[in-house]
Amino acid sequence: MKALFNVTAGIFCLLLLSTQVQAQRGRESKWSAGIVFSPDYAYRLLKSESDDNGWKEAFDELEKPKVGYTTGISILYMLHRKLEIESGLLYSNKGSKINLSNFTSFDKIDLLIPQEITTINNYRYLVVPLKINWVFLKKKARLFLSAGMSADFFLDEFTVQEVIFPDKTETDRNNQEDMDFNAVILSLSGGAGLDYPLNKHLFIRINPEVRHGIIPIADATGKRYNWSVGLNTGLYFRMKNKGNIIFAQKKYRKRR
Repeated sequence: MKALFNVTAGIFCLLLLSTQVQAQRGRESKWSAGIVFSPDYAYRLLKSESDDNGWKEAFDELEKPKVGYTTGISILYMLHRKLEIESGLLYSNKGSKINLSNFTSFDKIDLLIPQEITTINNYRYLVVPLKINWVFLKKKARLFLSAGMSADFFLDEFTVQEVIFPDKTETDRNNQEDMDFNAVILSLSGGAGLDYPLNKHLFIRINPEVRHGIIPIADATGKRYNWSVGLNTGLYFRMKNKGNIIFAQKKYRKRR
């Protein structure tokens, strides 16, 4: 995780530096790149057979949404003044959690009986999105609608369990060895967003988005589909128009 942040930050700094060292002026490029981060309200949808003996209802009552996140590099390309393609490479932490409490009703505190147990399921993916953004308002700020899908490549999973006793807290980490996770799943996404310029090259993008898996995360009796609601927030820069830079360089050589 730390290595991913270092790589993305390094690439962003190098690309940003390359735009600043260009002295020539040119038309606005169709390409933009940036670093994005989204805090996610993450959960799952359960689907089961008709004769599951109440399995789905029991897990829906037991499992709750958790706080996840998505971060990485985003690339934008303007096909038309109102149509934009978006892709990139993202790291995402999805999952759910279970919170149990009220293990005893005795007034006397028993140090051996936990007061609360929290179990957080973490499913980590490398995400390659492909979205179409439709710009419907373009003034100083730009408003758009987005829709698309992504290929989510499974990296790993782990469960963190925190047991709170009256006098201490114990934390344990393990894996769900009974689940056969699919190597790749597909997800649909949709949302709306706002671009606001900071200067000629930099702009901020805020993009609330809903994501929903269309392939279950694992082959099991009950099908689990990841879904999340996130707030994509990114810092982008517009790349220089290469053709204009070359033209400016030739013009400068002629003057010399």
